[in-house]
Amino acid sequence: MTGSYDPDLNLTYWGIGNPDPDWNPEQRPGDNLYSDSVVALNADTGELEWYFQFTPNDDYDYDSVQVPVLVDYPAQDGSTVKLMLWGNRNGFFYVLDRRNGQFVSGDPYVFVNWAESLDDNGRPVETPQAPGDPTYPGPAGGTNWYAPSYSPSTQLFYLSAWEGQGSIFEAEESALSPLPRATASSSSDSRTKEGLRTKGPRGSQRSCLSTNISAKAAILSSSTQSGRRRGVR
Repeated sequence: MTGSYDPDLNLTYWGIGNPDPDWNPEQRPGDNLYSDSVVALNADTGELEWYFQFTPNDDYDYDSVQVPVLVDYPAQDGSTVKLMLWGNRNGFFYVLDRRNGQFVSGDPYVFVNWAESLDDNGRPVETPQAPGDPTYPGPAGGTNWYAPSYSPSTQLFYLSAWEGQGSIFEAEESALSPLPRATASSSSDSRTKEGLRTKGPRGSQRSCLSTNISAKAAILSSSTQSGRRRGVR
C-alpha cells in the first residue's frame, strides 16, 4: 500500500504485512521482525532509520499495511510536533513520534479482547481467548488498507472501521482421501494420507471464522500533551 514521505526529515514510511504461516505462531517463535511494523527508511540510501512493531509474533493476521498519516500537531508552547497517526488492523489507534518511532499513545477504536492494553512502549499486553471463544477483532481486523484522513481544523482522525470476531479451534486428527486420477495406472489412486495439521500456541490450531461484522465510521482525535485519544464516535 501507499507509504508516506516527510521532506524535512527525508524519511519515507511503509507499513509491513503479517508473518507466515498465518495463525500458527508456534512455528515462527520470536517477534518476527519486521512484520506488522512501520519502518522509516532514509529516502536517499534506503537504510532503516527506525521501526515500530504493532503486533509482535502475530497470532491473528493483523498486518500493518494501512496508510501512515503524518501530522504536524500544534503544541501548547507554540511549537509543532511531528506525529504519525495510525489506525491499525489490530484494533488499536496509535500516535508515534515520526522523528524516531517513539510511542506516544495508543487506545482501542473498536472492541478488542486479544490484548487488554498497550504497555509504556506500545507493546500489546496479550489476553489470548480460550478455544471456541470469540476473539475481537476477527481476521478482517478493525480496519484494513482503506485510506484514512486527518483534518487540521477539527483535529480529528477519520477512518473506516467495523467490529467483527473470529474463533480459535483445537486441532484434530483427520485423514484426506484424494480424488481418483484420470488414469487408473497410478498406485496413488487408492492411497490415503494424514491431513496436514499445524498447531499454534497451547496446542491449538489457528482457524478463524468471522461473523456479525457491521460497518461503521470511527472518528478519533489525539492530543500530544495528554497522550490520550479524545473521542470515538
